Amino acid sequence: MILAKAPDGYNQPDQEDTRFLITQADKQNVKKGDDIYFTRNRLIIASPDGARWALSVDNAGALTAVAL
Repeated sequence: MILAKAPDGYNQPDQEDTRFLITQADKQNVKKGDDIYFTRNRLIIASPDGARWALSVDNAGALTAVAL
């Protein structure tokens, strides 16, 4: 998120706008204890040796991992 430069003095409307932007951006973050739900086709993860893998699931629930 990129916020505008702060005004020189306190400005209540500016503070309200800034708090609104921060609140909206925070709603997009995954919170501790929440389920993580992906709507994309795959999840890219890295193994300890640095190799990258694409994980996906088919309509039957079968998982696949493909090296990238």
